[in-house]
Amino acid sequence: MGSGEWGQRSSSPLPTPYSLLPTPYSNPQSAIRMPITGFEKFASLQDKIRLALEVCKTLRQDKERLEAELAQARDLLAEASTDNERLRSHVERLMTERDSMRGNIEAMLHEIAKLEMEAESLSR
Repeated sequence: MGSGEWGQRSSSPLPTPYSLLPTPYSNPQSAIRMPITGFEKFASLQDKIRLALEVCKTLRQDKERLEAELAQARDLLAEASTDNERLRSHVERLMTERDSMRGNIEAMLHEIAKLEMEAESLSR
């Protein structure tokens, strides 16, 4: 018998369909196990289908939850962007006011300096 035949393990690192079958050597109880009936095969298939359905249901629920979280994150991002724009506009307005006040104060200081010089010249 060649490699990969019924009941023999293959020496290659990748399993062949035949190398996955249990042998009496790998599982001693399999030698005394009765052959699987059609009903047992059907029951096993039903179990696998139920498991697949549960996995699909869980994945669907996870997807819905993640989509809701994504929508919420997008809403928060849009709100933050709006707040950012509003605050940027407010800061620009305050900076313009500051520059205007600075100019007014410098003009007043210049006028005060002129008045002090006139007062000094009059007091002499």
